[in-house]
Amino acid sequence: MFSVRNSAIVRYLSNRYSWFRAGAVPCRDNRSTNLYLSLIERTSKPFRLGYVGPDSKSGLGYQGRDLVEKLGIRDWLAVSNDDNERLDWTGPATLTRVTSNSDRMIIRKWLSKVDCLLFCETPVRDDLLAIAHSMGIPSVCIVNWEWLAPYLPWVRDVDLFLAPNSHTYDLLTQWKAKSLPRIKVERIPGLVDVDRFSFKERAVCRSFLFVNGRGGFAPTIRGLYRDRLGPPRKGLEVVLKAARLAPEVPIKIRSQIPIENDLPANVELLPSEEDNTKLYDTGDVAVQPSLLEGTGLQMIEMMATGLPLITTNAPPMNEFPALDLIDCRSKLGKARRHIIDVNFPSAAHLARLMQVRLGTSVVAESRLSRQYVMEHHSWDALSERFMDLFNQGR
Repeated sequence: MFSVRNSAIVRYLSNRYSWFRAGAVPCRDNRSTNLYLSLIERTSKPFRLGYVGPDSKSGLGYQGRDLVEKLGIRDWLAVSNDDNERLDWTGPATLTRVTSNSDRMIIRKWLSKVDCLLFCETPVRDDLLAIAHSMGIPSVCIVNWEWLAPYLPWVRDVDLFLAPNSHTYDLLTQWKAKSLPRIKVERIPGLVDVDRFSFKERAVCRSFLFVNGRGGFAPTIRGLYRDRLGPPRKGLEVVLKAARLAPEVPIKIRSQIPIENDLPANVELLPSEEDNTKLYDTGDVAVQPSLLEGTGLQMIEMMATGLPLITTNAPPMNEFPALDLIDCRSKLGKARRHIIDVNFPSAAHLARLMQVRLGTSVVAESRLSRQYVMEHHSWDALSERFMDLFNQGR
């Protein structure tokens, strides 16, 4: 039976209308109680902190592992639907694996063991925070801004947002002022375990390193009449175009996914590396022309090993002390259904930047990269501030 609601014209008009969500803020939350602040007020003891996130060999998986280890978390709820390889977890925390379709009673049983819930980017289950809220358990979100949207049902159930950069902090502060006065927002930089990433001083720039990972998702880009799927966000397409424009520049690439066989002669595709701490052992300068980043943990890891960074001149990428910034143009795009700014770096400008840097000394910049991470993104420098949020340092 024909359904007007599901007709092609209705779907098309609905999609076109959805672009007007750009700049929207969440519906106003009239609740006055912030469960996190209430918990802080009534106890001075360390929280029984529970972590929710995937236990996969991925950026989020490694980030979760570090949080669980560094904060001494005893309960880890691995909510995941992907097929990524799992971490070889041997830590003391109890790991409970569930899917987004697991019975609510399993979730409630796990939640009954914790005082406060911590997660990165997304809770995976839309009902998770509502269940926690109904049990009086506060939720804390370490934000990747590109996965936030004002209409997501779980956003209003977050009590404390931790913003890893100024770009994210400004967005959340705007939301708080306009419609979410109950929430609390803190600026906490993205943290890496620098002990996992050995420093290697770079002397002269003889080659550039690009780490593609799995390429990142491909955002949908708004067109005048028809939307199109953009390139993956890590910027592989930009690197390959720049390589063809600057054939004298050696570029090394690491990737967890296959890349086309007809690579330019100056591009070397390195073997996939199981250990993420060894991804950055080669190359003298990192090039990461990302279309967008949430926290940019990979860039922080690169700088921790002594690689100076060339990245996109758009927030939050340009908040790092980069060696050079790549010119870009911005367009509206979508991450799933979320309206975001997508930045397209200039391959021609990247080629010129690499040509200028090739053969030059990067000793000072290499040392400064490591020093910057040690002072602004290391657990050694910021763990006390982070742990005090959960009374762990008291």
